[in-house]
Amino acid sequence: MRASQRERLLEGMLQCVATHGYTATTVQKVAALARVSPNSFYTFFSDKTDCFLALCDDLAETLLGELIAVGIAEDEWLEAAGKGVRVYLDWWRDRPEITRAYCVELAAAGKPAFEQRHRSYERYEETFLALAARRPR
Repeated sequence: MRASQRERLLEGMLQCVATHGYTATTVQKVAALARVSPNSFYTFFSDKTDCFLALCDDLAETLLGELIAVGIAEDEWLEAAGKGVRVYLDWWRDRPEITRAYCVELAAAGKPAFEQRHRSYERYEETFLALAARRPR
């Protein structure tokens, strides 16, 4: 049940931010969309920013997992890179709410959000460097 509530809160955060923007999103709106009390919200997250960053972390992990799966499935590094780029671009295109939340609204969450995004980008960079290391010399 707790995992279900957390997932609903993250989905509520995504819907609120995508529809109203980060600044207009409130804990009360997120809790209402998730069908939980604001008190329940605070059992999972310390504040709105904490919830938003958890959402961004989960999204980054999901996309990274898909990219890693492509890299593992392909023997040829160049084919893996090409498919990875397609997966990456299609992922953002096919999820406009996520794209708005992560690419547009993240700036409104301030410095902690930029630091979180930088940490995510470092993981993507490690993945792409590992792929590049497979290139024949």
